[in-house]
Amino acid sequence: MDWTVATYVGYLAVAVPLTMWVAHVLSTNGTIFLADVFEGRHELAGAVNRLLVVGFYLLNVGFVLLFLRLGEPVTTASGMFESLSVKLGVVLLVLGGVHFANVLAFNSIRRRHRFEQASVPPCRRSGSCRARSRRTPAPTPPPAADGPTMRLVLLYDADCRLCVPFARWVARQTLLVPLELVPCDSPEAHARFPGLDHAATRAEITVVGDRGEVWTHDAAWLVTLWATREHRPLAHRLARPGLGRGLARGAACSAAGLRHLLGGGAPAGGGDYPGGCADACAPLRQG
Repeated sequence: MDWTVATYVGYLAVAVPLTMWVAHVLSTNGTIFLADVFEGRHELAGAVNRLLVVGFYLLNVGFVLLFLRLGEPVTTASGMFESLSVKLGVVLLVLGGVHFANVLAFNSIRRRHRFEQASVPPCRRSGSCRARSRRTPAPTPPPAADGPTMRLVLLYDADCRLCVPFARWVARQTLLVPLELVPCDSPEAHARFPGLDHAATRAEITVVGDRGEVWTHDAAWLVTLWATREHRPLAHRLARPGLGRGLARGAACSAAGLRHLLGGGAPAGGGDYPGGCADACAPLRQG
């Protein structure tokens, strides 16, 4: 056996068992993550885990085989060790990168599941009001695991060319929390929320909870996103103090300016409008 063949044998003898060991570690610990995500449904957790491990094997074994070829023949023992060190070092880096990506995938699945199970919006309410019982019940999604499902009402300006498409977009979303769409300052809104400042609801987007919570301005946008399945993780990211909430507040102010340009239904001095946006769009106070 020449040194080139010995290099091939040594490379495969180390790289393949190493790939199998990393896959075993990933499979064993991934099952724990996925069992938590799928709430004890071990068969489903095991199936997802096996799919991820098969993908890990295909990717890494494929790379090991493609990386087998040497650029030049090996003629000495020192050359064999040098070639092995380079090849195995690259394989280790690739295995580490793919393993880290799998851990991130497990964590992303788990975090998204926890977001979907959350029963409290990620931002503080702007105020409260007295609400009467609902006349027309909204479809109720499955209740969250850690508390009862709350119900929300989005008050939108039916005369606004920006608000109406937004309300239609919300109506098309898959909801984790029941969310009704009610025109602001309408007879229904007055009847259901007698303690609410209905003139202010024409000035800025407002969301009302079934326990009297009121969210306005950027908090209302965040709560609306939080109610949807697809955009709940985004709502949690934007609700974080600092850059996330700053982006949310900037987006709310931009929407307010566009609404004003399109000719919304409130006077220019109202809350969401540029003339009255100085306080609502002020820089965030840290802490």
